[in-house]
Amino acid sequence: MEKIKLTKIGNSQGFRISKKVMEKANLSMNDEKELILNDSGELVIRNIKKPREGWEEQFINAGSIQDTEILIPDVFEDENFNDWTW
Repeated sequence: MEKIKLTKIGNSQGFRISKKVMEKANLSMNDEKELILNDSGELVIRNIKKPREGWEEQFINAGSIQDTEILIPDVFEDENFNDWTW
């Protein structure tokens, strides 16, 4: 736990977050943050997850998976195509 004091910044108030806490929380100065006020009165600061973040890596990794088992067959064993009118 780290104790902080609010500081006047123009017409607002703010506080400083130490480098150690920033690193531990994986927060960086340049990324946009989300500030959440919980029902219990706690403030939560977290990075905003970008849409499709990490998808490219997942697609690359998916291509390397050697499992080629078909999960749903093209034709089911109990299908009868004689009843179909083409």
